[in-house]
Amino acid sequence: MLKQELTPPVEDPKKWLILIHGESGVGKTSWAAQIPGHYFVRTEEGCKGLFTYGETVTSWTQFVNDIVGEILKGADKNWEGQRRIETLIVDVAEKLWWLCADWIAKNKQFMVRGVAQSFTDIRHVPYGLGYSDTTVEFMRIIRLIQRTGVGVVLISHTNYRHFKWGTEDLRRAEPDFSAGTVDEIVGECDAVGYFAIDEKVKKEAQGESLVIVSTEQGRFQHWQPQFLRIAKHRFDLPEVIPLPKYEGWGVYCEEFEKGAAREQERQMKTSIRT
Repeated sequence: MLKQELTPPVEDPKKWLILIHGESGVGKTSWAAQIPGHYFVRTEEGCKGLFTYGETVTSWTQFVNDIVGEILKGADKNWEGQRRIETLIVDVAEKLWWLCADWIAKNKQFMVRGVAQSFTDIRHVPYGLGYSDTTVEFMRIIRLIQRTGVGVVLISHTNYRHFKWGTEDLRRAEPDFSAGTVDEIVGECDAVGYFAIDEKVKKEAQGESLVIVSTEQGRFQHWQPQFLRIAKHRFDLPEVIPLPKYEGWGVYCEEFEKGAAREQERQMKTSIRT
């Protein structure tokens, strides 16, 4: 007989696939370092001032064999005799994607007009086939990690893509993956956050004009999409929440819990009607 009970949503934020992006120094690595049970895969040295568990990775083979392989073995033995890993953090993720791309280029042939061809650089593969195959392999390994019960946080720099909108010159904040892969990777994630230093401007009316009387800068986490930034969340989190330096993960978890409760209530009401 098929299962008759509802499957509840995953309400542990440490087990989600999360992508965060923002400019250097905004606090992305500090936020991730606050996650209990973290393990950093570093593709660049960006957390010299933090105490973190983890190691530097310089090749896709090293990542798959030495990191993912050990996670699979550890999870299979329920982490007996070693520290339990709850969340794997890739800092920064776009560089790991390029390590995967280098491995794909060296180990795969591509069918181009019916002929199998080899390429030394993924950027030279026609029709975007190299980018597509790299993303497929990249996400396959990420999902393999998640099947062990370990969550994944992908940390990315932000790429500001400039474009014309009518007569205006605009820029959109996007994770810094290669062109053509951003939407696919974002679509695979459970949540995408944009971290930024925002400026609050207070204005007061003086006569017929508005005059700036004070400005204040603060760090914030953006978890809802807007036209000029990529962000999303499967739960109904506020559009913007604070990013205090040593408490950002805790603030996120508080809002995550509230959003999970609202989502569970909504789904229960829907299930009763159906």
